[in-house]
Amino acid sequence: MAGAPREKIIVEQVRAVLRRRGCFFWKTSPGSYGTPAGMTDFACVYRGLFVGLEVKRPVASSKLNPAQVRQHAAIRAAGGLAETVTSAAEAEAVLDGIDARLGPRAVTPQVTRQPLVA
Repeated sequence: MAGAPREKIIVEQVRAVLRRRGCFFWKTSPGSYGTPAGMTDFACVYRGLFVGLEVKRPVASSKLNPAQVRQHAAIRAAGGLAETVTSAAEAEAVLDGIDARLGPRAVTPQVTRQPLVA
């Protein structure tokens, strides 16, 4: 698709959605020590459920590679949710789907950034 946003832009937009929705998450780093091959771009916990989100550009050539397919299957086999998203709206829809399954929350958490070390 001509004019499709760069993946980096989509990643930043998805990160904003995850923050706003109160997810506990981290952006994984491919090739980093301890990160399995094919791990999703974002590893999240939302309402007690592990959610792996893989960000792809909205073009036909953006597909999961075999290692990513295996990681998605492993996450699902362990009871988590693994999804590929091409926009912040799709990430929002994944979280909305979880909310629909679990029902309304009493309180939306306020996420603040705290240093890991005092």
